[in-house]
Parts: sequence; C-alpha cells; structure tokens
Amino acid sequence: MPPRENQEFTHALGIQPNAIVHLYSDTKHKGRVEKFLENTIETCRSDAKVIWNDNVEESYRVGRNGQCDLKCIDAAKGPMYYEDHLPIATFENVQKGARVVRGPGWDDYNNYDGGRGYLGTVTHVVDFRGTLKQVVRVQWDNGNIKDYSLSSHCLRLFDNGPSGVYHEGYVCDCCPTKEYIHGIRWKCDTCHGFYLCNICYMSDKHDLGHIFQRIVAANVREKMQTSREHPGSPVKRQSYGIFKDATVVEVAPEKRDEKPGTVIDICGFKEDTGRSEVEVIWGKDGSKSSHRILDLEYVRGGAFFYYYDQLPALGRGTHLIMLSNDAINIIKQ
Repeated sequence: MPPRENQEFTHALGIQPNAIVHLYSDTKHKGRVEKFLENTIETCRSDAKVIWNDNVEESYRVGRNGQCDLKCIDAAKGPMYYEDHLPIATFENVQKGARVVRGPGWDDYNNYDGGRGYLGTVTHVVDFRGTLKQVVRVQWDNGNIKDYSLSSHCLRLFDNGPSGVYHEGYVCDCCPTKEYIHGIRWKCDTCHGFYLCNICYMSDKHDLGHIFQRIVAANVREKMQTSREHPGSPVKRQSYGIFKDATVVEVAPEKRDEKPGTVIDICGFKEDTGRSEVEVIWGKDGSKSSHRILDLEYVRGGAFFYYYDQLPALGRGTHLIMLSNDAINIIKQ
C-alpha cells in the first residue's frame, strides 16, 4: 500500500455514529446511532452434532446464520407443542435461522414440508418495500426448498433461538441451568415475575390453568386467550425433523453420495460479530436499544471518511469495495 500521507480521504454516508435511522418494521419513529457494539451472539439449538459411519463426529448448522447443512433421511421426534399457541410467522417476528412449522393458512393436502409437525429453517427474509409482499424462503428438514408469502399465514414460528433471540435478565423458573431464555419467552399472568422458556411451556410445566403472555422478542408480545388446560385449548402436536437420533445426510452437492449419519445432540454456538450491531437513542422517549445493522434503514447524517484506494475490491471487475468485514459493509466504487 502507498503511504497514507499521499492519499486523499473520501467522504461517505451510512449507518455510523450520529446517523439518523429507523427500523424497517417501524418507519414512523427515528433515532440516532450512538455507537457500535462489540458483541458476541449466542445462538441456541442452532447446530447438530452428527456421528458418521466411520465414527467421526462433526458439527453442522441447523439454523445458525440462516443455513441448514443437513437433511433428514429418517426424521426424529422433537418436542410436543400447542399448535395455536405458536405465533404465526410475520415480518416483525421472523428472522433468518428461525425454525418453522406449517401454519393455519397451509393447504393440508400439501406435504411438501414432510407432513404436519415437520420443521424447516428460514434461510432468507425479503421485504418488497412499498408493497404487501413479504416473503421467506424455507429449507424443510426433508431437503425441499420453497418461498412463502407471510401474508398467507401458512407458517408458524416454532423456535427463534437459532436466530440468536434471547431475553437478557430473564431466566426460566423451571429450568435447572438458570441461563437467560433463548427463543420464545412465556410470562405467567397470574404469578408475579414467573417465566418459562418455550420448551418448558410446551412440556406442561407450571399450572396449566394459568394464562400466559407470549413474548417472541423484546417488543413483540401477545396475551393468550386460553390456558393450556382450557376445554377450547389448542391441539398438542408432535414435532419431527432434525432432532437427536435423526438419520441425516449433508445437503452440499458434492456430499450427496456420502453415507448417512446420526444426530447425537442439538446444541448452540457462540460467535463474535464485531461491529454488526449499534446502540440507538430513540427520539420519541430517549430510550436506548441495540439493533443489528440489517434491521435499520439509513435516513441522514453519519458522515465518515476512508482511504478509497486502500480498501479491497470484492473480486476482479467488481463495482463494490469492502469497507468492513465485521459487518460485511460494502460501498459502490
């Protein structure tokens, strides 16, 4: 690289400290970016450990970063779940990596997912701005891949723990580990300060006659209309897919002729995200919250400078250059 003293700065705008932004899901309220966050994201139930026929053990993504490296040859049973107590997947509550099952808008004669109760992984979330068309791509555990419109209500959110959703400061009152709840959180409306994780809620922990609030994420909550033991309570169903004891193969094309293996554990994963999140001060009430850069839309401000000729180009002949590989920020040449 030539010395920087011989280079000129280039001016740019974007999501940087002091930029004005709003959430893609809430365009009315604007806030100011205060700082980048050096953060570690922990995903839960996002990876599978597999033992192969040669006794080699390896880990594979099943939701982490919106990827699923495996497909089922013989699905295993997962946890039971109250069908109507799972939230319908919407643009506000679904992220890449979320695990989903068929919802109320699904055509029951369509078994592309493998059948009722079979899981899939959300690999892409697309919002066509200015329209009502919001689409997710799902890779079902049987290997089938298909796009679905969220307006059709054909999917339910089974688990958003693999997306990295967790509730800081809240622990499940029935889990022995006392770790922060990952995925959907349930708050008892009868017992003060009593919370369950999604697995314990679906496993009938605590008083079945108590009504709960369902908290999908920090600001996405809904009170259930019935308790789990109410005569009109939802049907409890069996889930199937990539769970412990499932027989699987890798989905990579070069691995399709490989012999199958067996899932021996479903586990989490930790990774450093660098400057992929920011802290925002919201103008409506001065509150602070952290957000992924991908969840925010730039409005104005946030000027910064960089040495144009010292940034790497993203491939030969490209019209993009890399500004930061922590958040994979790119700008046009």
